Amino acid sequence: MKLTLDLICFGIQKHGGITNYWINLIDFFEKKNFDIEVILPKNSHQKLEDFKNLRVLKENIPVSISRYLPIRQSNQTITHSSYYRKPLFKSNILVTTLYDFAYEYSEKGLKKFVHSSQKNSALRNSDAIICISESTKNILMKTTDIKEEKVYVTQLGVDNKNFYNEKDLEFEKKFKNTVLFVGSRSTYKRFDLAVNALSYESDLRLGIVGPIMNRSEINFLNEVIPERWDYLGFVDYENLRKLYSNAFAFIFPSDHEGFGLPILEAMACGCPVIAAKRTSFLEIGKSSILYAEKQKPYKYFLEIDSLKTSNEKREILKNNGILRSKIFTWNKTFEKTSEIYSKFI
Repeated sequence: MKLTLDLICFGIQKHGGITNYWINLIDFFEKKNFDIEVILPKNSHQKLEDFKNLRVLKENIPVSISRYLPIRQSNQTITHSSYYRKPLFKSNILVTTLYDFAYEYSEKGLKKFVHSSQKNSALRNSDAIICISESTKNILMKTTDIKEEKVYVTQLGVDNKNFYNEKDLEFEKKFKNTVLFVGSRSTYKRFDLAVNALSYESDLRLGIVGPIMNRSEINFLNEVIPERWDYLGFVDYENLRKLYSNAFAFIFPSDHEGFGLPILEAMACGCPVIAAKRTSFLEIGKSSILYAEKQKPYKYFLEIDSLKTSNEKREILKNNGILRSKIFTWNKTFEKTSEIYSKFI
């Protein structure tokens, strides 16, 4: 199968679920011996040296501009867009992955208009739209008149080589009373809910994994939970696995997600999860995680506190989370993706 993968996302995002999705996608299709060329943005955060059988076409225009320009024309059969670009002239099949509607949810004004206009144009000109969750598909169907027959769902997966339960005495001693917050802390991620929820506690700490803290965040933490927080920075898979496996719990209070990959990774490591009761989280966790009934700090505190009073509940969540996570595999994700491609050949 002849594919062009437009990897403009590697210039837009350095870390996160979209990056993981595309790196795993490339790995899968290279192992399947697909004929693949990739379009790599200028100053890409991913260099792809580990992939030996790719033809790499490099762009020379800064990502701040090229992200809004058409995809480079290709002689391949299928072009798959990573972030809402489309070819200037549609000479081959166009597939677009739709992650979420977080931008529409959290942004306003010109930024929202530009992003939504580009996204809508790409989706309407696509032969196939791949949604990463049923939740994302449902929003698409409710908010547009795009025909359902060209919309497919391929849920994301967890890499069980990197995420599994690993007890570590040093990590357990240090983090057994730590509630983890992992990832971006931008507005809709609701970092404020995690911090304020722990203000009702006295003996639990907040462990923060992700981008460097700014002064406003540090002041907020020192005001609400002084001396009960730790900034852990970015961590590699090995240390993230040990954190999940040995922490008290993982909190994910985001207002909106297309999928919520950190939830799945925490489940795979046997870490009890407390998440918002919205968007895709029920789809992923089912009864294997705890849900705050409302986006209020005290509601999150109640779920956290329930873990303190019942070791049996913690063990049930741990075991159910590990079992539930095994349903979601990257192989399943990309086998379905391959089947979608095959419909157009």
